[in-house]
Amino acid sequence: MNGSKVATASSDWPQVQTEWREAMQGASNPEGLDFIDETAGIASRSGAGTVVDVYVDDYHFVSQGARIAFGIMTGNAFMRAKVTFRDLQTDQVFGERSYNTKSSAWQGIFAPTTDRQTRAIVADVVKQINPR
Repeated sequence: MNGSKVATASSDWPQVQTEWREAMQGASNPEGLDFIDETAGIASRSGAGTVVDVYVDDYHFVSQGARIAFGIMTGNAFMRAKVTFRDLQTDQVFGERSYNTKSSAWQGIFAPTTDRQTRAIVADVVKQINPR
């Protein structure tokens, strides 16, 4: 996972990365897929599989706590990301998908926050890998 200078320079970039890792782990296991986070330093990998490269172009991080505490003052949570799917063995790209999520702060405390947006994107990513 990486992103533009705007995305990676943001103070909450580590939180965005954590949201993605947790969402990928949570969505992969029930589907019988093994999730391995390459950023954790796992160098050896073998067998059939799909590498998911995530590139975040821009986002505005809004946590559930901030949404509840500050309501519309937190602004709109959004994320623009591109996901590339590569074959683990050949490294050949076999798909790409762009995601553009946005919530409206005017929805009040029920407006989707970054974690909910991330889980929705990841659910679609897992569905692309394992379309049951």
